[in-house]
Amino acid sequence: MNQRLALPDGVQAALLISFDVDAETMWTSKDPRNADRPAVLSHGRYDIEVGLPLILDMLDRHELCATFFVPGWVADNHPAAIEELHARGHEIAHHGYLHDGMHGVDRAHELEVIRQGIVALEKITGTRPLGYRAPMYEINVHTWDLLREEGFLYSSNMMDSIWPYRHGGGPQPLVELPVQWMLDDGPYYLVSNHPPNHRQVYAPNTVVEIWTDEFRGLHLLGGVMTLTLHPQITGRPSRLAALERVIDDARSYTDVWLPTHGELAKACLDGADD
Repeated sequence: MNQRLALPDGVQAALLISFDVDAETMWTSKDPRNADRPAVLSHGRYDIEVGLPLILDMLDRHELCATFFVPGWVADNHPAAIEELHARGHEIAHHGYLHDGMHGVDRAHELEVIRQGIVALEKITGTRPLGYRAPMYEINVHTWDLLREEGFLYSSNMMDSIWPYRHGGGPQPLVELPVQWMLDDGPYYLVSNHPPNHRQVYAPNTVVEIWTDEFRGLHLLGGVMTLTLHPQITGRPSRLAALERVIDDARSYTDVWLPTHGELAKACLDGADD
C-alpha cells in the first residue's frame, strides 16, 4: 500500500519546476524517419541552442534550481549543454535513453535502457541520478522494482495523487512526485506535421490562468504541483514570460517551497522517518 508523505514543517504547498530536455529525441522517438527531416529536427536544435540558455538565465534571475530530466542520448550528443546545467547547480534526472516509450517492454530490455541512461548521465555529473521520469510517462508493473534495484530515490510518472507518496511493495524507499497532463506544456503548445499533431495553440495568458488556478486549489489542500516543461516548447519568449508569472504567483505565498524534485523527495522521507 502506498504511504502519503507529509510536506516539511512550515510548507503548505510546493511547486516543482521540471524540464524534459528531449532535443532531437522528441522527434526521432515518434518516427525514425524524422532523422532525415531537417525542419523537424530543428525543433530539437532550438531546445539546446536557444530554449535551454533562455531558461537557465530565467532561473538565475529568480535564484531557482530546477530538475532537468535528460535522455541518455541527449547527454551523449550534447554534453556541453548538460554540463552547463550541472555546473549551474540544477538537478539532472533520468529520462530514458532514446526517449522511446517503455510500455509493454520486457523487464530485461527496460533494465538495459535504464542502465544506458545512468551511464550517460553519470559521465557528466559524476553521480548516479536520483530521479526517473519515463518518456511519455510510460511505465510498467515491474518498473518500480527496477528503480529500487538501480538505487533511485523517486519517480515522477503517476497521476493518482496531488501529494507525494511512498510506493509500497519494497523495503527500499521510492517516492512518487505526481504529474498531470494539464500541468504539461505539450497539450497547450505542441504542434507538428510529423507525426500529425494539429491542435489549436493556446495563448500563454490562458495557460497562466489554468496553472495559477490549479496551484491556488492545491495550496488550500496542501498539495504539490509538478510542471513538466520542455525547452523547445516553453523556451519560446512569450511562454517563458508566462512561466515567470506562474512562479511569481506561487512566491506570493509565504508558505510555499520551490525545491528540486530530489530536495522534496529527501525532505518528505526525512519527515516520515521522524
